[in-house]
Amino acid sequence: MPTKLLLGIIVLAVTFSISITAGAEPIALRNVSDMIRDADLIVVGRIVSVSNKGAETLNIAGSSVPVRRMIAEITVTSTLKGQSINSVWFAFFVSDLRAFRMVPAAQFAMFFLRQTGLQEYVVLNPYYPSIVALPNGPVNEGSELDKVVGQLVHVLRAPLASQNERLDAIDALDTINTPNSTAALQRTFHSQDLTLKLLAGAALLRRNETSPLNVVATTLLQDPTSVSESILANLSFAIETGVKDPRAIPELSRLLSAREVRVRRAAAAGLRHTGAMDAISALGQALKDSDHDVRYEAVIGLAEITGQYEWGPSIDLFRREERHYIVHWQEWVKQR
Repeated sequence: MPTKLLLGIIVLAVTFSISITAGAEPIALRNVSDMIRDADLIVVGRIVSVSNKGAETLNIAGSSVPVRRMIAEITVTSTLKGQSINSVWFAFFVSDLRAFRMVPAAQFAMFFLRQTGLQEYVVLNPYYPSIVALPNGPVNEGSELDKVVGQLVHVLRAPLASQNERLDAIDALDTINTPNSTAALQRTFHSQDLTLKLLAGAALLRRNETSPLNVVATTLLQDPTSVSESILANLSFAIETGVKDPRAIPELSRLLSAREVRVRRAAAAGLRHTGAMDAISALGQALKDSDHDVRYEAVIGLAEITGQYEWGPSIDLFRREERHYIVHWQEWVKQR
């Protein structure tokens, strides 16, 4: 191991931004595309040793954070970005105050590293030092994005991969928007495992791929108890923020009758985001929903789609004068 490994990295100038607040620590969501772009070296391999090099202090977003600097060695099986090497040492950090992730001995994974000197590396992001990988994964032709996707596809296809490993692969693919990653998510959506199916479906919905919506809607309407709380939140967020294709209107209209209010809110938002006149009838029905937020999405959606922006109030104004706007739009929809 180099004797001067990682001198001068006490101020950690890595590519993540963490806001420091009281209470629970906010952690930036993992974006694998950004990690691929920002890493100097991406390798796949197994950790063969980990050692503790003592206490230090990192400056993160203007705050001093006490940490322990650890040194790990990887035996490299594949290099996905950077100069091909057989092994590499790198530093990572553990902290009692921050949710930095440990790199355990014997772990096999993809590691994302930043170079700090000649043959000296540090983890790109101490919150996410690695991503799931399995031995014997292929090194695809093409870009670094395609090479990382190839490793994740190998996880999804490997017969002995655990469900947690497959879930981590889906989560990573979710933030790599390429044709290869979309194809991998589409294949996973046909899995017999409902959890994998729905999470792959959510990832596809987030990129406005509406093919999963029929299955998702049927599951949420007919068998909602089969969907965990976390998956329900994931699907609702995906529908609300990702779906914009007018071809989704029939399924979004069905979801307005869902028992779970988050699903109805997401469906109303999705109908609004289509910007299509064909969504007007469903939004007119949403004006009668028992939930205030669903009704507000309906009002704003109708105002945006028809160009009647004067009838699209702010949230505060809608709370004060809701009936005024609801009556207007109910009459407008009835008379159109």
